Amino acid sequence: MKDTTVVAMFKALPSDKSQFLFDAAGAGEEVFFLAWTTTPGPSRPT
Repeated sequence: MKDTTVVAMFKALPSDKSQFLFDAAGAGEEVFFLAWTTTPGPSRPT
């Protein structure tokens, strides 16, 4: 069996739109987003 799962972690940057995330995380904490997929690469036509 071939595992085709991909997980990526992205670091959030502080801005007016993301400030609520940093407020919820606490003073001095970093914020990250995780993305997960089981279909890496381009999709095949059906």
